[in-house]
Amino acid sequence: MPKHKVAIISDTHDKLRPEIEAYLRECEAIFHAGDVTSSEIKSRLESIAPLYLVRGNNDFGWAMSIPYTLQTEYAGFKFVMAHMEKDIPYPIPETDFVIFGHTHNYYVEREDGHTWLNPGSCGPMRFGSGITMAILTLDSDKHTFSIEKIDLTNSIKNPW
Repeated sequence: MPKHKVAIISDTHDKLRPEIEAYLRECEAIFHAGDVTSSEIKSRLESIAPLYLVRGNNDFGWAMSIPYTLQTEYAGFKFVMAHMEKDIPYPIPETDFVIFGHTHNYYVEREDGHTWLNPGSCGPMRFGSGITMAILTLDSDKHTFSIEKIDLTNSIKNPW
């Protein structure tokens, strides 16, 4: 199977909405760019799919063993992930995706051969942001990908 769906989320802040969970269940892996804020949400995510996680600035106590940065490979693609962009290692290692969170604002840009992706926040609405995440579809045979922005801002009944 050359195509792989991967969920990219961040800043859940102790909230895992059923609408987000439905998207996660369609994916074979979850990359979470920090600020889970509870071990219960971490456990729920792990029960859905393999979880790749970094520690955010609001992850304390239970999260001390979670690294601030992660470099990994998945389906033939290389990933570097940190909660805050300032924690991305420089110079940037050879990678396909640079994933970060913290700002609660969705962002994607191709720069110097890397795709920078901030999925925004899928937790409580804060700082005027929406409720967003991303789904990567990776084609490991052709080494191509597509990014789908999931924006649930206007379809969530309780944004908090």
